[in-house]
Amino acid sequence: MNRIALVALVLTWVVLYGGPLLAAPPQDVDTSRWRCRFCPDPGAGVSGSVRAGAGYVNENAVKFGEHNGLTGRGAFLDAAAEVSWNGTAARYWKAVARDLDLGTRSLTLEGGEQGRYEISFLRDSLVDHDFDNSLTPFLGIGGGDLTLPGGWVRATAADGMEQLRASLSSVDVESRRHRTGLGVRLEDAEHWSYYVGYRHERRDGERVAGAAFLVDSAELLAPADYRSHAVDAGVRYERDAWHVEAAYYGSLFRNEHDALTWENPFSAVAPGADRGTLALAPDNQFHRLSLSGSGRLASRFHLSGTASIGYQYQDDDLLEPTANAALLAPLPRRSAEAEATVLSVDARLRYDPPVAGLTTSLDYRAEVRDNDTEIDAFTQVVTDTFTAGVVRNQPLSWTRHTLSGSVRYRFDSAWRLAGGVAYERYDRDYGADPSTDEYRIWGEMRSRLGFGELKLELKHADRDASGVEPVAAGGTPQNPLMRWFDVADRDEQSVRVTLTVFPAPWAEITVTGQSARSDYDQTRIGRTRRWKQGYGIEGSATIGEHVDAFGYALRSVDRTDQRNSQVFGPPDWRGEADDDYATVGFGVRFVDLIDRLDLEIDLTYSDAESDNSVDLPGLASPLPEIEDERYTARLGADYRLADAFSLVLGLTYETLRRNAWQLDEVGVDTVPGFLTLGRSEPEHDVLVMTVSARYRF
Repeated sequence: MNRIALVALVLTWVVLYGGPLLAAPPQDVDTSRWRCRFCPDPGAGVSGSVRAGAGYVNENAVKFGEHNGLTGRGAFLDAAAEVSWNGTAARYWKAVARDLDLGTRSLTLEGGEQGRYEISFLRDSLVDHDFDNSLTPFLGIGGGDLTLPGGWVRATAADGMEQLRASLSSVDVESRRHRTGLGVRLEDAEHWSYYVGYRHERRDGERVAGAAFLVDSAELLAPADYRSHAVDAGVRYERDAWHVEAAYYGSLFRNEHDALTWENPFSAVAPGADRGTLALAPDNQFHRLSLSGSGRLASRFHLSGTASIGYQYQDDDLLEPTANAALLAPLPRRSAEAEATVLSVDARLRYDPPVAGLTTSLDYRAEVRDNDTEIDAFTQVVTDTFTAGVVRNQPLSWTRHTLSGSVRYRFDSAWRLAGGVAYERYDRDYGADPSTDEYRIWGEMRSRLGFGELKLELKHADRDASGVEPVAAGGTPQNPLMRWFDVADRDEQSVRVTLTVFPAPWAEITVTGQSARSDYDQTRIGRTRRWKQGYGIEGSATIGEHVDAFGYALRSVDRTDQRNSQVFGPPDWRGEADDDYATVGFGVRFVDLIDRLDLEIDLTYSDAESDNSVDLPGLASPLPEIEDERYTARLGADYRLADAFSLVLGLTYETLRRNAWQLDEVGVDTVPGFLTLGRSEPEHDVLVMTVSARYRF
């Protein structure tokens, strides 16, 4: 990580001293080519731009194209367009099309008449490439029933499956999402406005899922095939000093597959353990009504707030607890009959005392989740292998109240102080989780200095848990000394310092440092401490009339300590997770570097390291480090052949190196009791080039 300090020093030197070397002599700025994108067009007509060309990727790189679709070697079409029309009486239309030949293609259309109506349309796609060349012997990928090839001979270990190697097929693990949306907004000449929007989403593909028969496990490819519909509508009434708005939101989720069934590739560990079944996300729906508003109560009081009530519901048929016909596990009811009501109230009262620069506010928030799902006794089945007694489902309900207040005071144009306190009561009604009381206090100081601005933020929080029960009634036994970190007693402090300096009229540098520590003093089994630290430097400069530059160097560290027990008793081993992230970047843009040529350069380096150490007697060797290191360089050039016509060149080079011990050199049958997909962390050295022509009109 010493690269971070080196780059920070170089960046500071460039901003402080590089400007005078590159800056042109003072002269009047030429604004003849400037264009205001947000100013109303003084005249009616059509304007926009069209870009068309070709690109080439030099090698297969699944992680480079993880979300842009450029995963495979070969050529692609580089095409985009943006067209605007401005008419009389404030009428306008605008259409934007991007990435027309890629998996991230999008088309948006919006228009209307200002002050009367607006119409919008959206159609876009998103790709998510997880892994390529995954290996599996299962047939039926993409569906809900995975079978093994005919004549499959089971074995007690993965490396003993005789037909495995000959039956493997290569599968790319990916999914595609397609969205379509339509929105309309109407306004009358007085005080009313109305809006309604609809959005449909469809996702198709696969995702990695784990399945097991007791100690024998397998990685499967589960279908990710669903449809969702969402509607958002509302009406708003507005006056000079207040407004009120009523709204409705509803969503419907439909999964094309309710379960994933697979054949056991291992020798059955129990009679009948030949097929397994996993439930997938059920069909469900959510509806919410809300009322919000704000207004001035008197000359010094202002009230705003929102109240909403929501309803969640899903009633799919319950999946049979097991596909093993040798096990008896009858269901107490046919369907889920799951429903919950969600209430929320959020209000703020602001008071401006008759003291110049002083502002106070009082906030209250209440959240209630009332789960009305029926409670029944279910026979517990462990991995389609054996039954383990009767358990009762525990519907998740809670109530949370938060009361907070703040004071802000502006001494003058240079000094500002702020502070506040908050109290939160969180009552949970499920299992062994306790109720918690949390007290928070914070302060902030901001000062304008002669050379910049300084900002200091301090926070402290103290959380107390009560009613801790080590074991939920009828649930899986737990160590009575264990505490869940999200509800355990905790003492937390944090500090953040931000210094912004202006070494020259054309330059700005921001230095940030922050540290946070959480101590779980009452926890003997579980998380005992967390420490987060981050620091960085960012800078930007406008050097003369033709050069803009920026740079940054950031680092964050997150360390967590945990204690546990091998024998269901006092702690006898300790673990530490250490995550270290660093990012360095630099970019520069030249306008008219030479006559009619604009040039952009962007360089980025990132390094993520994860080190998990275990202090355990008898441990043979420590866990290896996980690392992700990436370099990216981008070059863009725009050469204007004429006022309306340009040639555009784009070059991107990226190298990715990864070390992940849990995947690297782990084949499909490396682990005897685990049939994997043979995945490995992908690496690449990829070069992408695009050449296109752009026409503006």
